Amino acid sequence: MSIPWSQARTELDRRTAQVSSLIDRYSMLEVELTHALGPLEEHLRQARIALASAYLPTLLPTAMERAERLTGFRGFSRRDPFKAMEQRRVTLEKTIARIQADERYQRRVGLVGAGGELSEKLKEAREMAAPFEAECARFEGQPLFKELMDAFYDSPQFTYSWWQGEYWKLWAAGDRICAALGMNDFGDDVRPAYQAALKERTFWYGEIDRIQGLIADVHGLVEEHDRSLATLPRLGEVILEECWGVLADFFAQADEALLAAWLAKEPADDAAYTRPIEVALKRSAGLGAKRRFIIELGEGLKSLVAELTQRRMRLYTRLHKLENSSKMRNRPVMPSYVDAAFEPKRVKLEAQLGKVRSLIEKLLRNEKFDRFELSDNPSLWWAHFTGGAPPRLMPKLRVWYERNPRALAVQKAAREASQKAAKATDERALTADAVATVVSESPSAAADGPGGYLS
Repeated sequence: MSIPWSQARTELDRRTAQVSSLIDRYSMLEVELTHALGPLEEHLRQARIALASAYLPTLLPTAMERAERLTGFRGFSRRDPFKAMEQRRVTLEKTIARIQADERYQRRVGLVGAGGELSEKLKEAREMAAPFEAECARFEGQPLFKELMDAFYDSPQFTYSWWQGEYWKLWAAGDRICAALGMNDFGDDVRPAYQAALKERTFWYGEIDRIQGLIADVHGLVEEHDRSLATLPRLGEVILEECWGVLADFFAQADEALLAAWLAKEPADDAAYTRPIEVALKRSAGLGAKRRFIIELGEGLKSLVAELTQRRMRLYTRLHKLENSSKMRNRPVMPSYVDAAFEPKRVKLEAQLGKVRSLIEKLLRNEKFDRFELSDNPSLWWAHFTGGAPPRLMPKLRVWYERNPRALAVQKAAREASQKAAKATDERALTADAVATVVSESPSAAADGPGGYLS
């Protein structure tokens, strides 16, 4: 059934407004997701540093050998950090000795301190520059003064001809400036006076820059000396932190499930070492999964916004034809022309907005990393964090869940079992505490005869 022309026009207006609203709200969601990604990446970086520090708690050869064995990282054995530390120590000691021998460092207080030689010279240079700056400002503050100077007004290099409007505009400006400055002629009086002041200002500004550079050099020497001196006693900590950074970079490409499997082979009585690694490993893997999900969801939002933008352009084009084409004006059209088939999808997109925002909040808020088994497929992190399947905006992840239909049920069962186990553990702990309290608060056997109070 066809639609009357006036109704079609109204429908196209309404549909365009609806699509525009969807574009605005999904674009805002994309922006929010982008803003969330920055802090998430920083948390992930810190988590990988923490994981590296768990694997390598001390700067000892045995600790490095163990970290390499459990991670597969071979950087420490290939590039010896202890040799690098000794070389750094020699470099720092040489730097300190070189700076202490520098005359500028020895005379630092007399050069850049209060009333110091360079400080006074800088003060004098600024005082000398001040009147020339004021004199230049008197000229430069005049309207069109720069344009007149750039055009070489009232000189043989002036290129404008009398039949050009710019010629008369600059002429009028030149006369106005001469009058304002109390001078007779621009070429004979104004330009020479300004150029003389400009030359002096340029010279003194150069002196200020030169002296400031000398002062900065002294400050730089002092800062380098103090930094080197402070680094020497904690050089071991510095190298250890650098080892953590290198190891953290390695974890960005590591297989967390494989790392967990290697860790599980360590002796059971070594929990003081392995347990912190296990916790840090799960946190790092979980944050990495969050980052991947946020990126994929952001790509889905970008794609959807682009698709909706194209749809809006088609609607604009159809509305323009409807209003301006002689063949279509005041004639009925088919429902497809007003994009009637989009209505069911629009309703779904409207409903999807709130659901996706809720999923994002769950994803970002959930910090229960320790309850995930790293031997499971990494895609299951999504169900672990959100409790449901991924939205259509994440086609890659959604395909995996469609190919593994039991994954959600298995994950749900595992989550419930974990919650029950945690609850049972809490109840046992409470019961143990209660018994301990009763025993500790009961009267002693000595106070209540041979059988005691509980007999």
